Amino acid sequence: MAQTLVKRRRDSSDSDDGLRFVRSRIWSENNRVVIEAGQMHLCVFRDLLCIHSAVLKARVEALPPSDFVQGVDGCPVLCLNDSPRDVEHLLDALIDSRCVTYFNPKDRQPLEKVSALLRLGKNYEIELLKNGAVSCLRSHCKEWLEINAKDDAKSWAGVEDFDSPRTVVEIIKLARQTNVISVLPDMFTQCAATLSTEQIIRGVAQDDGLLSILSPQDQQVCITGRDKLRIAQTKELYAWLDEGKVRSPSCHTARSGDCSWNKARQAAKMYTEFQTYPLLHAGQLPPRPTDLIPSLCSVCRMVTLQSYLQGYGRIREALPSYFNLPSWTDLKA
Repeated sequence: MAQTLVKRRRDSSDSDDGLRFVRSRIWSENNRVVIEAGQMHLCVFRDLLCIHSAVLKARVEALPPSDFVQGVDGCPVLCLNDSPRDVEHLLDALIDSRCVTYFNPKDRQPLEKVSALLRLGKNYEIELLKNGAVSCLRSHCKEWLEINAKDDAKSWAGVEDFDSPRTVVEIIKLARQTNVISVLPDMFTQCAATLSTEQIIRGVAQDDGLLSILSPQDQQVCITGRDKLRIAQTKELYAWLDEGKVRSPSCHTARSGDCSWNKARQAAKMYTEFQTYPLLHAGQLPPRPTDLIPSLCSVCRMVTLQSYLQGYGRIREALPSYFNLPSWTDLKA
């Protein structure tokens, strides 16, 4: 004679091993499934998961019927290995599926939210959230956007507190973790330009006192990349200081030699102050010819600026290589 299976209704705070679970503010009442993440229970409408993610749909459909298992509040339980906070970000974004309020491109987004939606959007193949998170990060990548002019990342407001060194370090770590390496040339450039060698090695303090620190491999990449970028800037951006390479035969001061003399004097000054010249970052260019020598004649201004901008184009094209990254073409693929 077959034995009738009777389900015992379990409260969301109970567990078989005595653990106490916290009920999330996310709690639906109909056609539900309970998600267990860490020591938090979240209850949602089944179709919220199934509509947006084939991965989650398969896992929900594989759950045994709640009539034959010990569920929570009469619901089957889906266990996820993600942090409770990450899962809350994911569900909030799915509930606001059109990204009208929760993940609106026009609003600056907390990095915690962007990180959660990127990781879980990637893990559960939710393209809308994954692509949105990537675009949010790319909105800060000025060199990437120059190379990829049609990228819709330009429409995103970006990440909160991007000017904080800690934020840049955390974005590099996130990009490595999720393999979104297209943001790394700009992020490494920003890191190299704004952090001291000590900060790169020892880390940057967070508000809670903890340190945001790059991996030893990325510390090396950042420091050596900074040296390569500095040498490239001197060679490419300031080639016009070498009259043997960039000449202005129609210089208005050719007889008095004023422009030539000023260039030679600036070259000598740059040689002695090599380590202090600002680095290219976040789309900000180092000093232009007229910033360094305001008295250049009109002809020399035009020739030197053309040389400067051509040099910038070569640096931008080679930028990924300074940080041991693939070319822009491969990063885009």
